[in-house]
Amino acid sequence: MPYLGSEETVKELKRALSNPNVQADRLRYRTVVLRVIRCMTQGLDVSPLFMEMVKASATVDVVQKKLVYLYMCTYAALKPDLALLAINTLRKDCADPNPMVRGLALRNMCNLRMPGITEYTQQPVLSGLRDKASYVRRVAVLGCAKMQNLQPDAEIDGAVVNELYGLLRDPDPVVMVNCLRALEEMLKGEGGVVINKPIAHHLLNRYCPNTQHRSCRERHI
Repeated sequence: MPYLGSEETVKELKRALSNPNVQADRLRYRTVVLRVIRCMTQGLDVSPLFMEMVKASATVDVVQKKLVYLYMCTYAALKPDLALLAINTLRKDCADPNPMVRGLALRNMCNLRMPGITEYTQQPVLSGLRDKASYVRRVAVLGCAKMQNLQPDAEIDGAVVNELYGLLRDPDPVVMVNCLRALEEMLKGEGGVVINKPIAHHLLNRYCPNTQHRSCRERHI
């Protein structure tokens, strides 16, 4: 392999990523993608490989997708001209049949830090809140708080808040806890999340199923 940091390194990686024989071999393809990530973390500018890396995301290999997402999100923040391509790729993967891929794509999209990103993330986040897979719902709930943090002066979306309050009754306990965290973060300017008696009783029923202990707690509500 050419000396790390040279233009020849990037050219050699580009040839490998574009090689049909490499693309046909899942392990070899992933290995080349991993080499790109190593070069990136060691300071080499591998942004010229953006198109090839986007193509590398079209795989059922979740590990390879993770690596490509890391690459895309790194350069999307540094090179705005490449950002839209990264966003479109992540939005497409938010509709992937695999819930793990949907969740990973949504999480990475919500981690992008760039002007106007909420315009692209809002719909995938709302769809994620209604996803059948609990993992995707967990990611989407935290994504709501991240979107609000990106534009703290913007008006809070009442529809999103209502969705989050509804998810306090989600069968997945992690989704429920994430909702409490997200609502507390989003509504801190208004005093935080509001827990009324029906919600409080529901939370107690979920976390304190023992009748004697629950009745003692209910006296304090």
